[in-house]
Amino acid sequence: MSYEFPQHVRAGTICHLLPRVCSVIWRHPISTRPNILKMENSVVKLSVPTSEDVIKLSILDQQIMRFYAKIVNIFKLDTANNLDDVVHHLKEGLGVALSEIPDFAATLVPVPGSQRKEIELHIGPESGVQFRWTHGLVIQKSPSHRLYSGAASLHARNSLAWQLEQAYPGGTSLFTTRLDFRARTKPPFPDTFVGNINKPTARVRLPLAEVCAASTPESLVTLAEAIRVATEGTGEQAMRTLIGLVNNAAAVTDVAWNYNYFPEPDLGVTDISGIEALKQNWGTPLGTPTHIKSYSRETGLLYLFPQDQDGGFEIQIQCENEAVEALKRDDRFQQYCEFRQISHHNESAGNAPP
Repeated sequence: MSYEFPQHVRAGTICHLLPRVCSVIWRHPISTRPNILKMENSVVKLSVPTSEDVIKLSILDQQIMRFYAKIVNIFKLDTANNLDDVVHHLKEGLGVALSEIPDFAATLVPVPGSQRKEIELHIGPESGVQFRWTHGLVIQKSPSHRLYSGAASLHARNSLAWQLEQAYPGGTSLFTTRLDFRARTKPPFPDTFVGNINKPTARVRLPLAEVCAASTPESLVTLAEAIRVATEGTGEQAMRTLIGLVNNAAAVTDVAWNYNYFPEPDLGVTDISGIEALKQNWGTPLGTPTHIKSYSRETGLLYLFPQDQDGGFEIQIQCENEAVEALKRDDRFQQYCEFRQISHHNESAGNAPP
């Protein structure tokens, strides 16, 4: 992982309540020892029952859960709060979230054949998992053209850090990014639509010799322009080629994802900057999240989060330490991004996964 928590949550501990669903972090600034949330086995049900529609999972839905984004909601809490009270209100918030927040409910995997009104969460003492982020990175107050430039610089510097040109002589590197396809259809889907028609992805493949060229304004313009053209050129026609692709295959294993993030030479971007997680109020004493994070095991992957209150875009890079150190030393890259201070708590969390 390559994100660290800001100063004001330095002494916090993430408690992952349910795989692929939700997490919380709370603050205890007086004590330097992390406090793990303890809870008995509990069930969270929908606050308002939904439809009685029978749930049918496609082949893709059954197989692709490991690729779904996993969101960590981070809350800043007062030390005077009673943890039992926090758990009580958290359960209430989860129940409302299941009913009212599509982005949240869509991450659940219901039992095939069950009804939507039967969705529930099971939370217990074994639900807690610690995580550790070691570096932080923010694109400050960036209009769209600077986002393209930042992505181009990141692509180039990662490739140099991994020494990909030597490892793959004459090879290429694929840059991919997920897109919000709702507005690109005719007629467009509403913003409230949550579906899995396909995974529209802008793709651009470039020679490694070009990607690993010396970092100059001209080289970054070339990469940024290629990324922009690929992003703007992915429309409805590109989407239609993917509809039914998996379901029409003889077996889901016949469909291969044509990229290599484990660990190189490709780079993928997942843009979740459009979700409103930072605006969703979970009630007293949680309030609204101060940050959101995501996690997965892939390297060569970047998450773009919603804008913060200062107008900057937080990004999370999952790559090797060598690549991160190369980015931190690159003056050109620093024109677009800044690294946050490493969290003391994360440094000491020796039993947490990197």
